[in-house]
Amino acid sequence: MELSVMEDLSEIIHYEDPNIPIYVKIGHLSAFPNQRVLGHWHEDIEIMKALHGNFAYDVNGKSFVVKEGDAILVNSRQTHYGYSIHGEDCEFLCILFKPELLTINRELRDKYVNTILQQYRISEHYISVKNPKHQTILDLLDDFVLLQEKSQPCYEFELLSKIYLLWANLFRLLQLEFLQNVKSSDLNAEIQKAMVEYIYKNYANKMTLTQISRAGGVCRSKCCQIFKAYLGKTPIEFTNAYRLQVSMRLLNDATHTITEIASICGFSSASYFSELFLKTKGCTPGTYRRRQRQGNIS
Repeated sequence: MELSVMEDLSEIIHYEDPNIPIYVKIGHLSAFPNQRVLGHWHEDIEIMKALHGNFAYDVNGKSFVVKEGDAILVNSRQTHYGYSIHGEDCEFLCILFKPELLTINRELRDKYVNTILQQYRISEHYISVKNPKHQTILDLLDDFVLLQEKSQPCYEFELLSKIYLLWANLFRLLQLEFLQNVKSSDLNAEIQKAMVEYIYKNYANKMTLTQISRAGGVCRSKCCQIFKAYLGKTPIEFTNAYRLQVSMRLLNDATHTITEIASICGFSSASYFSELFLKTKGCTPGTYRRRQRQGNIS
């Protein structure tokens, strides 16, 4: 699976067909560095199901352990990431689709879609195999995989029909909670996004914790608390993780030397860049570049 994160922490979804915004993939945590996905958000609605093994999941600072057979719904525009529990791998199903698929009719959109999408109270929902009311939803998730694998002519219409059925069941599940509990925007989530946006705009320059915290209008202690809660990293760890992402793109061609890339990405020195790269990726920048040229790294 490929994760492409933009400067504002939003993810670019690699749909099988760009004109049909439905993403259905089976993946493994072992495919990601340190079996951990970088925190991100997207407009798409996401559902993750643990197929074999368990995985941890964080949504706006709330942590979950998604057990084998269970799933978690993530609403649109919520910051989230998954990671391994005690270094164990997990096979999971990931389904994403754009809310626009549900909004062809204005009346239905306002009545059944926006009522969920626009409420910060409903940022996520855990779906358990132990709850009989959740079984229909879990079964529908498996249907997505079968349809994708067969890929028969016109199967896209069947996928779309499953999305409508899935949303109908999810709405009924969430309706009671939504009607009884309406909550305003999570201020900490907005602060977190402001600080992350600052990092993405200024990663090439030297940054201090004070500067990052000021971008969110909070003290340094609060800044660290928010980063740990929402992204599972310190502000500096998150900054370096993004710098490494940028460096990997630059290493794919021969335009810049490794020393130049270290400077472009905001690292204090080429040696520190190489040390951090080796620790994170398991090889030096030079080795990574050579392997990329040889086509040994996807």
